[in-house]
Amino acid sequence: MKQGQATAEVVEIFRGHLSDCLRHFGDLFNARIPKRHRGRSEVLQPMADFFGASVQTVRRWLDDESYAVPRGELGIKLMCYLDLHGYKIIEFKRMPIPRRNLTELIGFGAVSAKEVAQLLGYHDAQQVYAVTYGSDGMSKNRENLVWEIWKDRQGLLEAKRQEAFAKSRLEIIFQPVSVPVSRTAAIQNIMEGTLVLLDGLPDEELLKFAEPICRLSSKINVLKEK
Repeated sequence: MKQGQATAEVVEIFRGHLSDCLRHFGDLFNARIPKRHRGRSEVLQPMADFFGASVQTVRRWLDDESYAVPRGELGIKLMCYLDLHGYKIIEFKRMPIPRRNLTELIGFGAVSAKEVAQLLGYHDAQQVYAVTYGSDGMSKNRENLVWEIWKDRQGLLEAKRQEAFAKSRLEIIFQPVSVPVSRTAAIQNIMEGTLVLLDGLPDEELLKFAEPICRLSSKINVLKEK
């Protein structure tokens, strides 16, 4: 399958079943923006836009471990979305090529499940989802039709994939986790750094800081006597 320049930057971040990958993704996000953090909804908006869902919906996916992994079109889009971030989803990777092509076409919005149903002669989109998830089989004739659909829309698919890579990925999950530092720890770090600097000064330079050093020393001595 041809990959565009944008998606070539994706490196593997985690490998597992779809539910495990979603939990891992949620853990990475929540480690950087905890629940009830201000501005959290704004950060999740690109993800919600990719799914055509509300921020509340995607937030439940990331926050509630008991929440069922979405199925149907949202589940298909979820596999494609996590794949954009470097997740190697077992269900996705094990798909025969025709089903995987169909999954990507629908997941990235290059064709709708309703349109696929019409092109393949199915009654409705639900039959397409059943085929995509492997619940139903697909005849050789329909596999050939999927191949033709994919070839016809390959350029559009790649454009959609690159657009999603640029606009919908949550780059924050790749950022280092900021660890809160207490005021005491911060002061301790400052004092230790100051001592290192002072120890390296010549005596004449050190004398320039005698007054604030003496004031601090005097205050500490008073505190010790209490």
